[in-house]
Amino acid sequence: MSYKLPVRSELLTTDGNYQYISINYVKTIQFSIRVNKTVPNDKTTVPGIVSDLKYLIKYKTITTFADGLTNDLDEACGFKPKGDIFGDYKNQIIPFFAIAAVNFVLYTFSQFGGKTESEDLILMINIATSGLFSATHSSFSSIFAFSDASSYPQFILPSQIFWITPLVINIIMFIYIMCRGGYNELKLTNIIVILLTLYNSEAILLINKDKIEKLFNKNFNATAKYRAFADILLKSIPQLVIQILYYKLIVTYSIIPFFTLCTTIFMIFLTTVRGILDLFTEGKNNEEEEKKDEGK
Repeated sequence: MSYKLPVRSELLTTDGNYQYISINYVKTIQFSIRVNKTVPNDKTTVPGIVSDLKYLIKYKTITTFADGLTNDLDEACGFKPKGDIFGDYKNQIIPFFAIAAVNFVLYTFSQFGGKTESEDLILMINIATSGLFSATHSSFSSIFAFSDASSYPQFILPSQIFWITPLVINIIMFIYIMCRGGYNELKLTNIIVILLTLYNSEAILLINKDKIEKLFNKNFNATAKYRAFADILLKSIPQLVIQILYYKLIVTYSIIPFFTLCTTIFMIFLTTVRGILDLFTEGKNNEEEEKKDEGK
């Protein structure tokens, strides 16, 4: 390409990144080319090189690009500047973060409890906000695993494995606990919590402790929490690694992978913090009970 423009070869470089895209239902490969800065004595400029590339690809049938490997370049796709995720999708990103911020404020409010007459309201806020966090993460990770990951085929299988495997394990755990009588009365709120945790077991760590203790029999409280921590280690963290690699290797980063990355990071952070705080609180309560027993 540099020979046919013509420009010095060091002015055009590539990082080797590529992805599959669909144009009019036809799959094609998109790859990145960097136009490097020219030196002061160069007759060519970066805008000039970009303009020439656009023209030569778009009208390749009547240019030197019609011969050799450059003839494989798709004139319909052409040569386009790499977009900026915040510039291209700010109308979706701003409302997304605004809703997430409001939801987080409400979730934080639900952690401080309240008077006896407001306990039911606090519980509903806690379940609703936890559910929104869990549902958005589940939705975006599903779309990523079964749609966006196809842009880079190497990510299809691992993405789907880390999506399907935890779901299967959680369903098996649900059946096991149900058969062993591990659930208490299945009221509407209890059913909602169970549904939320079928894909995201770590959602258990977001629900208020009193609600989880009422949902599970005493013998299964610890099992539910261990499963939640296992979900973070065996599902969320591997998914995060895949999404970071996807971001590094892809050419055009779109909104769904971005939202998937954000929700995965947030879920790992929030559930880990909540889990650690719960363990600390339980340890402190156990120490106080032991001291009371010693004093008797």
